[in-house]
Amino acid sequence: ETVRITAVSVGNPHCVVFVDVLDVERLRRLGPRLETHSLFPHRTNVQLARVVSRDLLDILIWERGAGEPQASGTSACAVAAAAVRLGRVDRAVTVAMPGGSLSVAVDETWAIRLTGPAEEVCTGTFSGGLLHRLHELRCPLAGIAPLTYPEVEHEENSLRHPRRRRRPAYRGARRA
Repeated sequence: ETVRITAVSVGNPHCVVFVDVLDVERLRRLGPRLETHSLFPHRTNVQLARVVSRDLLDILIWERGAGEPQASGTSACAVAAAAVRLGRVDRAVTVAMPGGSLSVAVDETWAIRLTGPAEEVCTGTFSGGLLHRLHELRCPLAGIAPLTYPEVEHEENSLRHPRRRRRPAYRGARRA
């Protein structure tokens, strides 16, 4: 199947496919294939998006490494930005997902404002063994534990590996 995509980055990669009809089976078929397509060497999130009106989008989401979530703030932002860029919607839209709706505003400088509810859907506890293994692997998730790595620099509560090329900060997405 050939599809037309709109690639977007809002700090993480997204692949938006505009469709006339949302179809969960099509998402489950296309999602994993687009996620791992050679165009995206680090994989990508995938959205099927339907324009309902100038101020409303319906989307289904395939999240890289996780499958099909009920909702995603970055997916809502990516789809809204893509739809604005293509002239399909106005700059303020509601993005409806199976898990709920979010409001997204994209201004003239491409700064994005996301607003909407957030709720806890589960709780859990990481075992000490898992945290130790993540620490050994130098996984960023281990940052939830008070562990430090001598070769990693700490800057304003974020981690940056000194051997990696630093990308310029993305100025589009901002927390509401």
